[in-house]
Amino acid sequence: MRSYLTFVVLAAAAVVAAAGATRVAAGEDHAGHSHVSGPAVLTVAWSPAAPPGINIRAAYFTIENIACAPLTLIGADSPDFAEVMIHRTSTQDGLTSMAPVDQLTLETGQKAVFAPHGLHLMLKGPVRDHKEGDGFPLRLHFDDGTSLAFEVTVGKVTGDDIGDHDHHHSAAKPES
Repeated sequence: MRSYLTFVVLAAAAVVAAAGATRVAAGEDHAGHSHVSGPAVLTVAWSPAAPPGINIRAAYFTIENIACAPLTLIGADSPDFAEVMIHRTSTQDGLTSMAPVDQLTLETGQKAVFAPHGLHLMLKGPVRDHKEGDGFPLRLHFDDGTSLAFEVTVGKVTGDDIGDHDHHHSAAKPES
């Protein structure tokens, strides 16, 4: 039973990764949106629309530490999801794996890009459907007790990039 459950979770994660490998359709420009909260600036918060029946989503954005000291991201939450976790997808020797990230420290001036095939927020158990154009709230939590709340926009996913996995390892993001 445990191996079956593991298979189901990995299969769902693969679908999310495939959806993340696609791009937000032309005309969906989220690049101008930014959120500032004390020591951090967050831009380009987006999530690909999920295929029907999939209860795992992903959220992507760029965060920059603008403080004079290191900033450590320790978690996230959303009222729209039962669980939000920081994850990293990596590929080594042709094998792709995904693992939780307990914390992520950004030095002064350092950016972290949460994008398909890399760092991302894994969103599990949506409490409602999220269709193209919808938004949902997310909040990042830092080890100093501060947090950053922002809205994530659900983008229309195009099929142009599905299967073009290697091309989008570092460049996948919403198009302007």
